[in-house]
Amino acid sequence: MLFSDSRTSDSDTAINGKVEQMYKNLDQVLKSLYKKEEIKKAQEEQEKYNTEIKKDVIEESIQKKITDHMKKTFDKLIVPKGNPTAKWTATFNLLDYNLFTNMINENVADDMYSNVDANFIAYIISELFRRGLVSETKRSNFKNDIDYINFLIEQNIGILMGSEYVLKNIDYTYTSQFNTFAQTCKCIFSGYYINGGLALKDESIQIRLNKVNAYIKPLSLEDVDLNYDEKNSIYSYNVTNDIMLPFKKDEFLVYINNKRKKLSVSMEVEIIVNSGEIGTLFKRDDNE
Repeated sequence: MLFSDSRTSDSDTAINGKVEQMYKNLDQVLKSLYKKEEIKKAQEEQEKYNTEIKKDVIEESIQKKITDHMKKTFDKLIVPKGNPTAKWTATFNLLDYNLFTNMINENVADDMYSNVDANFIAYIISELFRRGLVSETKRSNFKNDIDYINFLIEQNIGILMGSEYVLKNIDYTYTSQFNTFAQTCKCIFSGYYINGGLALKDESIQIRLNKVNAYIKPLSLEDVDLNYDEKNSIYSYNVTNDIMLPFKKDEFLVYINNKRKKLSVSMEVEIIVNSGEIGTLFKRDDNE
C-alpha cells in the first residue's frame, strides 16, 4: 500500500496561493506607479498645450487647408450655367479623429486627406442614390471589362468618382483599354475601401463647397474604447500595449482630455445636377 503526505500537498497549495497573491500585489503596485506617471505626463502635455498652442489659429489653418484641397479636387465638376434641374444643400461630417494632445499643430490634418476624400464621396453616393439620381449596377452584370467600358461610352460617362477597386478594370489584360477611356474622364478616385463607385454623365453634377468647419474639442466617454465594471464603477483603459489601467469616471475624463483631443471636420455643400438620372452606382461582389 502506498501512502502520501497530505501536509505536503496542503503546504504546496498554500505556497502557490501566496506566490499568486504576491504577483497580484506587485501588478497592482506597478500599475499604480505607471498610472501616476501617465497622469503626470498627460497633465504636463496639457499645460504645454495651454501655453504654446493657439487652438483657434490651428482650427482656421485646418479649415483653409482642407478647403483648398477639396476645391482643387472637386472644382473640375462643372454644370453649364442655366442647365441645373435640381439643387440642394447638405452637411457632411467628414472626420472625427482622436489626436494626442502633444501632436496637435497646423499640419495635423495633412495626412488625412485620403480619409476626407473617401468620406466626402461616400456622402455624395448616399445623396444621389437616395434621391434616385443614380441606378445601382453590379460589375458582375458585365461579361468582361470590354463590355463594361462599352457601357460607359454608350452612357456618355465623363466622371468616374469613388473606389478604384470598383471602377477600374478587373482583368489586368484590359488595363490599357480602361486607361484610354479614363483619360477622357474627370477621375476622382478615393482608394479601395469604399464599396461603391460613381460613373456620371459629363457636366451632370457640380459640388459647391460653401464652408468647412474644423473643431478641436474634448472627448466624451463614448469617444473612447473602455471596459466598464458596473459593480465597482471603474473604467479600464488600454493606455498602451494592452496595459489596462483602472479609473474612476471623473478621474478618467481629466486624464483623457489632457492626453487626447477630438478633431471634428464637417463641410457644408451645395449639390447641383442638370438632368434626371445622371449616372450609375457600381458595386463589386465580394467574390470578384
